[in-house]
This record gives sequence, C-alpha cells and structure tokens, in this order.
Amino acid sequence: MAAIRFLVLAFLFACGASEPINEKEGRIIGGTTTTITSYPYIASLHKGTEHICGATIINSEWLVTAASCISIPNAREYLVRVGSTYSSSGGNVYQVSKIYRHEFDLNTMDNDIALVRLSTGVIFGTNVQSITLQESDVSDGTSATVLGWGTISEGGAQSNILKQVVVPVVGFHSCNTSYATYGGITDNMLCAGYNEGGVDACQGDTGGPLVASGHLIGIVSWGAGCGHSTFPGVYTKVSAYRDWIKDKTGV
Repeated sequence: MAAIRFLVLAFLFACGASEPINEKEGRIIGGTTTTITSYPYIASLHKGTEHICGATIINSEWLVTAASCISIPNAREYLVRVGSTYSSSGGNVYQVSKIYRHEFDLNTMDNDIALVRLSTGVIFGTNVQSITLQESDVSDGTSATVLGWGTISEGGAQSNILKQVVVPVVGFHSCNTSYATYGGITDNMLCAGYNEGGVDACQGDTGGPLVASGHLIGIVSWGAGCGHSTFPGVYTKVSAYRDWIKDKTGV
C-alpha cells in the first residue's frame, strides 16, 4: 500500500502540481502574527501569482527553499516576493532566473532542498536582509523559530500575513522513533516541536526558515499532519548541505 501511495504522489508531482503534494504533509499553526522587519530574510515563492512556499535570502542573488516546492524545473515559472509582511502584496517581486534542485527523493523526503537565483539582485534595507547559514549540528532542546504564510489549521486557509512560532529542536533518535511507521528520518533532517503538539508549520510553509540564534538551521519540509502530538515537524538540516550550497552559490 505504501508503495502505491508514493507512486501516486510521484505522478502528481511530475504532472506539475502547483504546490507540494505529499501524505507526509508539506508542512503555522498555534503561532502569532509578526512583521517582515523582524525577519527580513524570509521571502514568498510564487508560481505565477500564487504563493506556494517560503524561501530564505542567503545573499543578494540567491535564496534557499525546499526541492518539494519546485514541481516544474522551468525557472521562468517562478517569482519571489521580498520585503513584505504579506505574501500577496507589498515589497518587491523578482523573476527567478535559475534553479538548482538537489537529488530529492519523494519517497523518503531526503535532500529536500533547492537553490533559487534571481534575475536581478535584491537591494538590502530594513525589510530585506540575508541570513547566516548554520555550519554545525544544533543541540537538542535549542529554541528555534519557524516562519511562514501557510495554513493556520490543517487543511485550512493560508495566512496572507507572516506568522511565527517557537519550537524546541528534538533529538534525532526520538524523532526517528516517532516516524518509524513512515520509514524514519535521515541524517539530512532535523526535527522541532512539542511532544504534546499544538504548534507547528503547516501546508504553504514548506521551504521557509527554521531559525536559531540568527542562523538558518532548517528548511520546512514535511511531517505527519500539522501539530499532531508525538509528531514534531521535520526540516531539512542546513548544515548537512553547506558544501553543496557553497559549491553552487559561493555562499
């Protein structure tokens, strides 16, 4: 049954779905609204006029997001809005000119990372800044902030206003055990959330940042629903891809 499920998901992905489709939800619920001034490195990735995912500015030309957000490899299909608290208005919108999508495995969600280059570099200011990338593993229990414009309830409507939620980093072995029925997690992933659930990233937050001490430590990737007890959110571990990012972007 699992094999059939993943074949169906792979078919939908290949057919150019407008946002990540996965029973392992492309996963802010339980959070609060915030402003771009507080987090000037977050951006909204659009396919056409529609917000599909979050992204994070790593220098004036490059952003990092999730590979599961890139359903069509044609860079011209995508736009990025920066410098706005709102996903659908304000700030400035830039055309994407190049995409590097890692060797993403839809079955395991491994290597869920992509790099997006803009046709014109952003102009840094109060509401537009880059973030420092994490170079090493983060300690269990570290307090981290996840950001996005995703749904505010599982299967609900997306938020047009930027939201934030604070979650603790969960140890690898604990998270791997929680997701045993899903095949577990890989060394390229990290988890964050409360055992009792209630707060989490959700659909539409995929690709957005998980931040601790001013560093990008994770990219919203997947999870078993949104905010479910015993199932923390799963994130792409940025430190595992530092060499790849530097090789592609120089950052």
